Amino acid sequence: MHSEMTRPRVSRETRRLLAAAAVALVALWVLARLRFPERDASPNPVEPVLTQISPPTTFSGLAQETARVVQRIAPLYTVVTVQPRGDEKPVVYPAWPWRAGLALAMLPSAAAAERESITGIDPPTGLAVVRASRFEGPPGPIWAPERLDVPRYFFAVTPAPSRPTVTPLYVGSLEAQQSPAWSTEVWRVPVASGIVSGALVFTAAGEWLGIATNENGESVIVPAAAVFDLAAHVSQRPRAPGDIGFQVQQMDATLAAEIGVAAGSGVIVTWVDPNGLAAKTLAVGDVIETINGVPTPTSFAWHVHASRLGAGDKAALRVRRTGELHELTLTVAPARPMRSGALGLTLVQARGLGSRITQVVPHTAGDRAGLQVGDVVTVAGDEVEPDPASVRRLFENVREGGAVVLAVRRGETRRLVVLRR
Repeated sequence: MHSEMTRPRVSRETRRLLAAAAVALVALWVLARLRFPERDASPNPVEPVLTQISPPTTFSGLAQETARVVQRIAPLYTVVTVQPRGDEKPVVYPAWPWRAGLALAMLPSAAAAERESITGIDPPTGLAVVRASRFEGPPGPIWAPERLDVPRYFFAVTPAPSRPTVTPLYVGSLEAQQSPAWSTEVWRVPVASGIVSGALVFTAAGEWLGIATNENGESVIVPAAAVFDLAAHVSQRPRAPGDIGFQVQQMDATLAAEIGVAAGSGVIVTWVDPNGLAAKTLAVGDVIETINGVPTPTSFAWHVHASRLGAGDKAALRVRRTGELHELTLTVAPARPMRSGALGLTLVQARGLGSRITQVVPHTAGDRAGLQVGDVVTVAGDEVEPDPASVRRLFENVREGGAVVLAVRRGETRRLVVLRR
């Protein structure tokens, strides 16, 4: 009996499916070689083909992308150099070209106020209008977000001693919030982002978001529209600086309860200049709820509106005193001279070390020398471990325009500083 062995048949549909899969795998492998020619080809193009078409996630790739972004945004900004007080190195800040010969930068108010290139500066924010070389390029594009609550990579042009540095900035989301200092909402940035005040912030495409700053301990980005709006006010005819003649502080819940007011209802007066115009009007303990009709729930809100007043301006205050409301109006006095020949240091004895600085008065010799609270004067002239009286006596015995040299300890660092009278 003859038996014939038969092969199992493969259906036409199965053969077509297998052929299509083989063609697809070959096509994927070819595309991978075209897309990433620098990567080694796999001897087996079947199993690792999906890995072949995935982009490599390497630090070198991130560095290359950052370099491309740097080249893209470098022509969009200019720079301004600020010399800090004392012997610290100059800091170079990025600035956005605004109008012919003018640029905008967020600068430390105290350090920038004495620069001749500053045509105007907003005291509470540090936004400065700066003279700059004429910028011939077209204005850069401005970012117009559709959504703020999505994660993104931005690029921050950060102030630095020699030139601004460009660093990637990962932001999980931006949160819009009101600010007393700006005409539009600002964007709060997560604390862990590491953004530096004064940085210009861009997208990878070179679109400008605005300028980073710090408000009440929070990092925020001020949108370009708000920057332009405030710059227009700052660039108007400057007014003579004023001195309102008293100081305030923010009230916490404990202090507010003690004096019988609601927390956040205003700021409380802590000092009144006995020779100022407010001496006969205000008293320590008064709570100021509004200035010129604007609520002042925080010390920052107060500082924004009070510091923008010039000499001769009116300050209409709503004041609560022992439970009663009073409407008061003050005229802002001209500011006192910014430069003083006084020592400007409050010192206490630090046994075994010298004299510790507990307060530095702005615009005085100690402030100009860059001294800070916590510094210890270890040598004054020929005296080692000088007491406070010796430091003051040494400085007072110097003629006008003369100088003394102090040895100062700051933490573990020791240095010499020159105090010029």
